[in-house]
Amino acid sequence: HRGFCRLLDAGLHDAHAERRRWFVATWPIDMRPLPPLSHIDHVLVSDQVAVLDVWEGVGRGSDHRPVVADLAVVG
Repeated sequence: HRGFCRLLDAGLHDAHAERRRWFVATWPIDMRPLPPLSHIDHVLVSDQVAVLDVWEGVGRGSDHRPVVADLAVVG
């Protein structure tokens, strides 16, 4: 997606990539029995923020799994 690529080009980093979690899917969650198929939900951080952990939540009330991240300010 062009807008997302612009954010990455501006120096932001995806939290999943920072933790080397490459095979993540957050959407859709309402196609049972199939698992989510696409990674379209992200937490973006700058160089001043460390990603301690990132995971996907349950996602009640939405067709997306929430992305939850533990972050720390660097410096």
